Amino acid sequence: MDVSVHRPGRGGDTRNHHAHLLCTTRRLTADGFKGKTHELDDLKTGEVVFWRERWATLTNERLRDRGVQARVDHRTLEAPGIERTPTVHKGPLLVALERRGIEPRVSRRPQEEGALEVQLRLERAAELGRLKRECAELDRSILVLSTDIAPACRERDRASTPELDRWREEARRAREAAKEKSKDRESGSDHDRKKDRDGPDYER
Repeated sequence: MDVSVHRPGRGGDTRNHHAHLLCTTRRLTADGFKGKTHELDDLKTGEVVFWRERWATLTNERLRDRGVQARVDHRTLEAPGIERTPTVHKGPLLVALERRGIEPRVSRRPQEEGALEVQLRLERAAELGRLKRECAELDRSILVLSTDIAPACRERDRASTPELDRWREEARRAREAAKEKSKDRESGSDHDRKKDRDGPDYER
């Protein structure tokens, strides 16, 4: 492994202490380095997650040994439930432009995306609140049947509205119309049965 520790640049952020680590991806055998490995090329192998977790563990152990309170976490912000927009690595070119007072369009993108995410969260929260209020109204409008239905019916009648009254009237008319049709069918059936019983009316 090749390790290069870099101090902050003279005109840069004084906190920018960092290191570059170079590891081989060749297989080490008794005869030296051989074929290239591919375990780190695919997240499904679990090797990438394993080494990220291992690196975080070793880093936190050294921080604790030196009395530093800060800790690192190899997981995404979503895993521990941190609601924060991830930072974006700018690179030396963007940093150099910003030091000169030039703000590239791409530098504003994280702030714009963060503002958009906040707006979407607010809209989702407002929609959720609206749905909850509608559910509460629906629950209050449902007739609850108990062992004694009379109080429930009286409560329903007190909560009567013009729309509900109109609906009741339409339902009453529909029932009466259905009864009339039923009577007409019964009258027709009686007539047919009587005609069948008497037989055809032949002239003698």
